[in-house]
Amino acid sequence: MRSEKEMMDLVLSLAEQDERIRIVTLEGSRANINIPKDEFQDYDITYFVSDIEPFISNDDWLNQFGNIIMMQKPEDMELFPAEEKGYSYIILFDDYNKIDLTLLPLEDLDDYLNGDKLIKVLIDKDCRIKRDIVPTDIDYHVRKPSAREYDDCCNEFWNVTPYVIKGMAYDRVSKEVISYASVGVSGTSIGTVTNQNGQFQLIVPDSLSHLSVKLSHVGYESSEYKISALNGKHIDFYLEPKVIPLQEVIVRAVNPVQVLNRMIENRKLNYSSRPVYLTTFYREAIEHKNKKLDITESVLKIYKQSYRTTVMTDQVKLIKMRRVFKKEATDTIFTKMKSGINTCLVLDVMRSMPDFLETRGIESNFTYTYTDITEIDGRRVYVISFEQKKEIKEPLYKGQLYIDTDNYALVEIRFEINPLYAEKATNMFLEKRSRDYKLTLRSATYKISYKPSSDHIYYLNHIRGDLEFKVKRNRHFFSSPLHIWFEMVNCRTDTENVNSFPREERLPTRNVFSETKHEYDADFWEHFNVILPEDELRQLIMNNLSEVSE
Repeated sequence: MRSEKEMMDLVLSLAEQDERIRIVTLEGSRANINIPKDEFQDYDITYFVSDIEPFISNDDWLNQFGNIIMMQKPEDMELFPAEEKGYSYIILFDDYNKIDLTLLPLEDLDDYLNGDKLIKVLIDKDCRIKRDIVPTDIDYHVRKPSAREYDDCCNEFWNVTPYVIKGMAYDRVSKEVISYASVGVSGTSIGTVTNQNGQFQLIVPDSLSHLSVKLSHVGYESSEYKISALNGKHIDFYLEPKVIPLQEVIVRAVNPVQVLNRMIENRKLNYSSRPVYLTTFYREAIEHKNKKLDITESVLKIYKQSYRTTVMTDQVKLIKMRRVFKKEATDTIFTKMKSGINTCLVLDVMRSMPDFLETRGIESNFTYTYTDITEIDGRRVYVISFEQKKEIKEPLYKGQLYIDTDNYALVEIRFEINPLYAEKATNMFLEKRSRDYKLTLRSATYKISYKPSSDHIYYLNHIRGDLEFKVKRNRHFFSSPLHIWFEMVNCRTDTENVNSFPREERLPTRNVFSETKHEYDADFWEHFNVILPEDELRQLIMNNLSEVSE
């Protein structure tokens, strides 16, 4: 590498020999006497010239500086359209010296001198500079901003942040809110769902602002809106109920078992044949007497195996986590549910295939009925109902399957423990509980949805589970309600460079998740798509952030 003296001698000798170059200045770190020298500092040089055009019309004169291995001319790039009269070169040489060379017309001298103070005049052939120029880095000193500067900085920050779309989803006819509507950026895997109150918030990278956000729900016509028109606004979105006219329905007998068999046969075509990464938002909570006592939220990266494998090998990696709980109510948190994360993995019914979907070659414990045809995301779906046979007296399931009429993909399923036998299933759901309390399961309901990508492959979209218990304390007469719930939404799907996680990075999914050790990072949660909390939940989180379990 050439020394500083060699480089500066070269810069100055070239200027001395060329009559067109009248002034030479040095800027940047090498003009700053307050910082230590570093051989890797670049050389920020400005040539004031009588005529720029001959220089930029032919780059051969730059070879005098050395053997160039890389060069950039910002003003000659479409990425950086020229805004001033000057012209610049960013040059890297084979000895790793680097020069940032700027050409300026002489008429710009006054503006230049009134700008950056960290400059050193090296040559002034015509004595055009009438005052002493002493390089100083005073403009680079950190100082406390004024109130106006701070306000302007905040304004600029929010102006350039990713697009934030907020809104409510309503039924256009009834004006009722639509819970768990799918919200996503068209043509991408970025998305979320509306909460129980129909509210949502979606953070979209600026690079996707030219696309549309799409809302869809079973039984409604999907709607799309331009992202660029929604940024920073709270918008009420109205979805039109989809009524399928009788004349559009082909009257034919639909065999529900045959539809299920076709769904299973097409599983390898409709769902991923290779592993993928799902970046998900997960939340679980415990509510006693309608008061939220314990909320745990996390961002998880899931290694989701191919749907063609027969062994459950999905893996989970914890990215971020936070937990909020009311300390004054600690003594009433008398139960811990079995890991909702593991439950979410198992609830991928197209992956684990529960017995109520398996109808081939066995005597089923369920009866199936074709009950309706509706629409989701612009596509027709069969509605197939199922319930356990009347002679079965153990706790099984009942629910509805929403199956695409064309490709037979399962797009949504809603089911529950048969209410007649829910009490018998109590022990299936609890991991830890106090000896002072008796818990009885009253209901267990689930909702799982899948969403197709641009390549028509379906991926997990949203999972929700709600468990209702009756709680009675020993030696007390009255009982009280306990609500345990969890939900997970897929915020992004990645199909490239997917590998299993190292063993030390895997989260034990069967452990009680709320007891997982973690560190809280407030900044992270401001920029990640989550299921927007309902007002009460949001208030609890805000009031108790100082009580987050680390």
